[in-house]
Amino acid sequence: MGFFNRFIKFTSIITTFTLICFCIWNTAHVMLDGKVLNQAVIYMLEIWQPLPVGILTGLVSAVFFHGREMSRKEFVIRVISHYVCVNAIVLTCGYMFGWYVLSVLQVTLMLITTLIVYIVVYTLTYLNDQKTAKRINQKLEEMN
Repeated sequence: MGFFNRFIKFTSIITTFTLICFCIWNTAHVMLDGKVLNQAVIYMLEIWQPLPVGILTGLVSAVFFHGREMSRKEFVIRVISHYVCVNAIVLTCGYMFGWYVLSVLQVTLMLITTLIVYIVVYTLTYLNDQKTAKRINQKLEEMN
C-alpha cells in the first residue's frame, strides 16, 4: 500500500474515533455540569477540531508504519515512538483547542483517551491487514 493510501486509511480511522471520543467527553462534561443534553450547545468551530488531530496523527502513522518488514525490536521501538508522537500531537492540539486544562487529572484522562483510540485503531488496522494477507494467500494458492 502506498503512502497516500496509508495516510487516508489512518486519517479516516483516527478522525472517526477522535470525533467519537470528542462527543463522549462533551456529553460527559454537559452532564457533569448538570445541564440537559437537549439544551447543550456545540459551536460550529468545535466540530472541526478532531479533523486536524486526525490528519496530523494520520500523517505520522503513515510515516511510521510503511509496510517494510521489521525485526521485533525495531517494531517495538517504532510503536513506542509512534505512541509518544501521537500523544504529543493530541495533547498539543487538545490544549490549543481547550479540550483540557493543565492538571494531572485532565492530562491523565487525555492520555487514557488517547490510549483507547490508539488500541482501537491499531486493532482495526491489524485485523484489516490480516484479512488482506489471507486474501492474498488464497489468491496465491489458487494460482498454484
